[in-house]
Amino acid sequence: FILMINQLWSLGNICSLLVIFRERSEEREQACLLLQTGDLTHEQANQIQLDCEQVKHEHSMLPALLYGLVFELWLACFVAKSLSDLIQERQNDCYNEALIRLVWSTHRETWTKLGVFEAVVATQFEELGSTLEARGTSGVQRKVMKMFTKQASCGSV
Repeated sequence: FILMINQLWSLGNICSLLVIFRERSEEREQACLLLQTGDLTHEQANQIQLDCEQVKHEHSMLPALLYGLVFELWLACFVAKSLSDLIQERQNDCYNEALIRLVWSTHRETWTKLGVFEAVVATQFEELGSTLEARGTSGVQRKVMKMFTKQASCGSV
């Protein structure tokens, strides 16, 4: 993220330089036009170190160079953002993997505790059945208790 901020700052600087150099180039171009029309003397042009051939060359090369730099920085920003997204995705994948492991661990623990609970319930039903038999309950009540005991033991399998 910091790399991308630095590149965006550089992109802003390059754009500022583009504007400054473009204005300077236009001023020097205007001075060359004044020299051609005779409104500016050769002596005055020498004092301000005006070279019209160099101005023409700069005028043709400078924008292409600066636009190339802007494109290069834009491309670097794109690569930095892509890398940042890739790193973030890896971190998210690690978090997701940890969450899945936690869910499965909790799932296994829950099923283990549920098995223990079913065993306790089955034992309680068996004890209740033996208590009812000891009291001499009717055959229908014993059948109902056996049915509950079978269901409780089937659930723990």
